[in-house]
Amino acid sequence: MRYLLISFLCLGLFLSSCNKPYYQAKQFKKITSHHKEIAVLPPEMILTGFRGLQNEAEALDEVLNAESRAFQISLQNELLKSTKNGKRSMKVRLQPVSRTNKLLAENEISIKDSWAEDPQELAEILGVDAVLQSRVEKKRYFSDLASYGIDIGVKVIGILSKNILPLLANTGLDKSNDIYSNMTLVNANDGEVLWTISGQIEADWSQPSNLVIDDLNAALVKHFPYRR
Repeated sequence: MRYLLISFLCLGLFLSSCNKPYYQAKQFKKITSHHKEIAVLPPEMILTGFRGLQNEAEALDEVLNAESRAFQISLQNELLKSTKNGKRSMKVRLQPVSRTNKLLAENEISIKDSWAEDPQELAEILGVDAVLQSRVEKKRYFSDLASYGIDIGVKVIGILSKNILPLLANTGLDKSNDIYSNMTLVNANDGEVLWTISGQIEADWSQPSNLVIDDLNAALVKHFPYRR
């Protein structure tokens, strides 16, 4: 799809081949002059590498859904925090995550299903002028999302659990790993990509999950448009 192709034009935050660490439509201000509200969609979660000792599909889906909501909440929070004290305020409103997910559920679109839906169609369902779509790739489960008000009902063993450390010998997974994220802002009217950014962060898994998630999102939203 077009928005995926443009996403790879500036693949990383630190690629020297790009003049900017992000892509933004040339006439962004003109195109978005009428925009009033945008929505943050549940990020698509991609898990690679070692998955722990419990790998049932149902358990995996539950964890990935929970992590998607955590990233979604964090992303909205970091966008709001970036305007703290009136600095770099945005000209658009952010639709509350709770309303976004409620509208998706009312239209029988689960978090996982939303990852495959056309973002332009989701924008119409949500009644917003644009949607922020994300994709996150990482190498393990987060075990604690309580700081986001999210309780995972299944017990999933993370790669740093003491009882499985011997299994990690020579796997390269007994140390910090990177999380890769891509964000794409899609216009509701025509599906045009308005802005996109990609980046990565080295995650120290001894840190609380919320710090890992927030640090990545905070780094990316520094370049978010719609600023006054």
